[in-house]
Amino acid sequence: MIPLVDLKTQYHNLKSDIDAAIARVLENTQFALGPAVESFERDFSSYCGTTQTVSVNSGTSACASRRRSDHGALHIRRDGGDD
Repeated sequence: MIPLVDLKTQYHNLKSDIDAAIARVLENTQFALGPAVESFERDFSSYCGTTQTVSVNSGTSACASRRRSDHGALHIRRDGGDD
């Protein structure tokens, strides 16, 4: 078997940062929304070269949001424009 990703080594290389981030979320008890999510969305938007990002709690929620956007329930445009 050829290992594709060594998650244990990656975790150990980033352990102090990961553990500190988890501790901040637990200390603030803001598991949904809050400053950690806002920071993630801002950083991810920048990484993707877009102005906005919407994060959701699961792949199921992502699929449901996409489906609603296709039916006009959400105002999401994939052509670069804003609604």
